[in-house]
Amino acid sequence: VDVVKPLGNLISATFSTADNPEDYSSQIQEFSKLRNHAIWKAFEKYESSLEVIYRYYDQLHALEAKIPPTDVQIPFKWKDAFNKGSLFGGRVSLTISSLSYERVCVLYNIAALQSAVAANQSLETN
Repeated sequence: VDVVKPLGNLISATFSTADNPEDYSSQIQEFSKLRNHAIWKAFEKYESSLEVIYRYYDQLHALEAKIPPTDVQIPFKWKDAFNKGSLFGGRVSLTISSLSYERVCVLYNIAALQSAVAANQSLETN
């Protein structure tokens, strides 16, 4: 998902002080890299892997508080974790242009990774 151009357009349209795109383009690029790292990477089941997803979630939450949710035109696509597809079709996916949808999907992945990390913990005590 390309978030750079839509976010740049949205920021310049929403905030009157955002006249110069160079002022915020590097931050949008970093947000895009953070999303790609948090979403497209297969994580190891370690607590350090959670830090990347936590950081992206925090950025999403902050962005959602500053930008009108109805103005977001970024199509976030997620695949259904439980439907593995059928003989005649592939996996079910859903695309919605909503920061809330993206945030909830990321939150689900945080919970899934937390469960995996917890399952790998030793239950033995010293």
